[in-house]
Amino acid sequence: MNELGYVLHDFVQEQVNLTRAETEEGREAATDLAWDLWDLGQERLVLPPLTGRPQLFGSFGRKTKVRSLDDIDLLVPLSVDDYWTSAHPFDPYSVDVYLPDQHALRAFLGDEHDAYLLSSAVLLRQLKLAVQSLPGLERAEIKGNGEAVSVWPRGQSWKIDLVPALPVTRPEQATHFLIPNGVRSWWRTQPALDQLRLDQADRRHGGTSDR
Repeated sequence: MNELGYVLHDFVQEQVNLTRAETEEGREAATDLAWDLWDLGQERLVLPPLTGRPQLFGSFGRKTKVRSLDDIDLLVPLSVDDYWTSAHPFDPYSVDVYLPDQHALRAFLGDEHDAYLLSSAVLLRQLKLAVQSLPGLERAEIKGNGEAVSVWPRGQSWKIDLVPALPVTRPEQATHFLIPNGVRSWWRTQPALDQLRLDQADRRHGGTSDR
């Protein structure tokens, strides 16, 4: 590495990347909240059970978050089976999710205008209601873009954005998720593939992704 490379490396470490303390504090808070959400999902009172522990998502999860820490995304994988999807009539990037007759979730997740429609907006309201009673949180509110529920750990200036997700497995076993699109429908996302591409690019440029 030449002199300019060392200067840039030091600049990134000292001015751009999150500090180790910020990273550890954020991960600890997200881990604690993940366990609380897991326990909440087992009660099955206001949310479907979880298919697995919530996982770090977005730039913090990809280790690309820059200073200062303002939010952390946490993917919340919910167990919603026996649903079907339909292409959104006006948005080629979105799908609508529908619940069949007698589905256990229709009682509290059906849209007010269509009881078969699993509205992501309704699910976000239920998630907000569910987390308001969790210990260690100052407040919870639906994010302005309608894609997550934002919660503030007690005593922290930053927040954790909870992104409810419906797991989807394609025939070739490539698991991806449906997440709220900000209205009532859902977007597809594949965090594992995003992380793989980032790691490959990082290695090509001599990085370590060690944050």
